[in-house]
Amino acid sequence: MNARVVFTGCGALGAGVVGRGAVAEVLQGGRFAGAEDLPEARLSLLIHDKGTRAWTRTARLLAAAAQLAAQEAGWLAPAPPFAPQDCGVVVGSTYGNLHASVLFDLETLREGPQYVSPQDFANTVINQTAGRIAARHGFTGLNTTLCTGEASALDALDYARTVLRRGRVRAVLCGAGLERAPEAAQVCVRLRTTGVPFAEGAAAFALELEPGARARGARRLAVLAGAGSVFRDGAPGQEEAVQAALEDAGVRAAELSEVIAPASGHAARDAEEGAALERLGVRAPVLAPKAAAGECLEASAALAVALALSRLEARPPAAAPRAVLVCASDPLGHHAAVVLAEAQPALY
Repeated sequence: MNARVVFTGCGALGAGVVGRGAVAEVLQGGRFAGAEDLPEARLSLLIHDKGTRAWTRTARLLAAAAQLAAQEAGWLAPAPPFAPQDCGVVVGSTYGNLHASVLFDLETLREGPQYVSPQDFANTVINQTAGRIAARHGFTGLNTTLCTGEASALDALDYARTVLRRGRVRAVLCGAGLERAPEAAQVCVRLRTTGVPFAEGAAAFALELEPGARARGARRLAVLAGAGSVFRDGAPGQEEAVQAALEDAGVRAAELSEVIAPASGHAARDAEEGAALERLGVRAPVLAPKAAAGECLEASAALAVALALSRLEARPPAAAPRAVLVCASDPLGHHAAVVLAEAQPALY
């Protein structure tokens, strides 16, 4: 089945603000605002603290974003539209819960393995965030964590689209989040991958097939029109990923209305990425939200998708249908791109 997959909900947190619209406003502002973290008290209110106190902050951030996405999609009680077995969770991750793993290892070395809390060990498992979100919502369908570096969030969207089209599930909560972990920041510095400060953020999306969304009267925010993913070093890898996404969407480079790029203030990488887009014939305006949000690794791409949804939503009624390209690149060779298009026109 090649039915269109649509976004019916989106939740985002970053730069100390909550909600897709508020986050988009910050990301478009151009000034760095990523120094501010979301207060713990407000995060607790979003996810109703009971049962989550032992979770990592990364899991709590993404759980809050998932809650907002599911709420906007109309998936929550008292009348959820899907059975638990028809709902799945897909999460993208760069290093897993790196901060929790480091703390666990340090405690093991200092006190000995017999004194380490088993509950702390649970936070080191790379799939714990996806598993806890699924358990929180009672979703018993597929549960997957993809690890392709900074491209993970976009690869997670592509995977979610695939399982929906194959009928594995009828609805997927998909996203990525990252806390401000000093260990991850050190990795970025050592790999020389970014020129912007490290920050935290999360974004999650409710995805389902368009016929089902239309049948239940759900609002369709956008279509996941195309996706491409390549493992190849440097700009050629990004070029191939973008080309694959455009071909998958049936969109020419000249038809793109906007591009949301992974530019991070690293002069050489940013120049390569810009040159790759130029070679493909992309002439659309380019947004670089990391300048405002900071470096959030896998969460950066998820926040970029949330920004794309807001940009599509803000289209004037008389404007031509639009398609937005979102790109992500990891310095170790993973590159991904997705094309989001407006849900109403039948162009894509």
